[in-house]
Amino acid sequence: QVPYGKVFTGEEINQALLSENPQEIVPSLDENGHGTAMAGLAAGNFVPTENFSGAAPKATIIVVKLKKAKSYLRKFYQYPPQAPVFQEDDIMLGISFAVKMAQEMGMPVSVCLGLGTNQSAHVGDSELSRYVDYINEDSQVSVSVAAGNEGAAQHHYTAELDYVKNQDTVELRIADKEEGFSMEFWGDPPDDYGISLQSPAGEKLYVSSSLGAGTQELSFIFVERMTGKQLIYFRFFHPAAGIWKVNVSKKGISGSRFHMWLPVQGLISPDTYFLESTPYITVTAPGDSTRGITATAYQYLDNSLYFQAGRGFTPNNQVTPDLAAPGVDLLIPLPGGAFGKASGSSLSSAVVAGA
Repeated sequence: QVPYGKVFTGEEINQALLSENPQEIVPSLDENGHGTAMAGLAAGNFVPTENFSGAAPKATIIVVKLKKAKSYLRKFYQYPPQAPVFQEDDIMLGISFAVKMAQEMGMPVSVCLGLGTNQSAHVGDSELSRYVDYINEDSQVSVSVAAGNEGAAQHHYTAELDYVKNQDTVELRIADKEEGFSMEFWGDPPDDYGISLQSPAGEKLYVSSSLGAGTQELSFIFVERMTGKQLIYFRFFHPAAGIWKVNVSKKGISGSRFHMWLPVQGLISPDTYFLESTPYITVTAPGDSTRGITATAYQYLDNSLYFQAGRGFTPNNQVTPDLAAPGVDLLIPLPGGAFGKASGSSLSSAVVAGA
């Protein structure tokens, strides 16, 4: 029933849990504990000795373990070797599998997506965001999505240009020994933007804005320009450490806004960031979907918002996140049966999924 991978039934999983060597029956492991924590918060059993319970302890659980992204994609986007990175098509197939399984069992399903990306215009038009909207049209399906933890990461920059101010300089600090990363520039159509890059050494090179679907190689950067939504895509290879400047100008007199995003935390050095960033419009995709329930995190002890959580709105003024749920210093189950503490919007999305 699946194009790749293997399906393990509840009977097999329970048999493995009672076995001295579970791996012989179900050869699968949660390597980082993220899935275990989310499944536990959404639908874990009541554990009196730990004073722990999932939001829906009597629910049936369908766990989809994602395979890691293909190596050539990891290489293209220059992701760290051990970073947990997955492909959009695999995520969509996982959602589809869970929904079909629930339909076969004659049950409604609450899907939880505790992941996110900055690789989009953040307006709900990525393939995964659209699929979340599509799957949510079924009255028996609900999808809860994490808002991401990019609010304090300094990975987003935005500015508005008009006839008075028709240019802007974006200062990007690149950490020492940064191997490489990508960066996306999204400008509001129909304006045409001019871009030049200045390295820490003072070199200044202009990026062509009329290449269509072609590419341009500069001595210190590779840039790809895609038409349609005014996307200029940057790939940095072994960049020099220091302050890089991206000079942005536009033609025309009407006002328009542009946005720039760096990769999410874990895929880039914490010391690489925009000097004059904004914490707003930092909800990761697919948290920008229209029909999904996007959850941000708050501290339930004093009702304060989690300072790292992604913030709204979307660039086209859509309201997101939809709500806040407990997500700070939560008691979570760990692989192997122990318990610990953790924070993040993924945990909030699990609580919402269970609710």
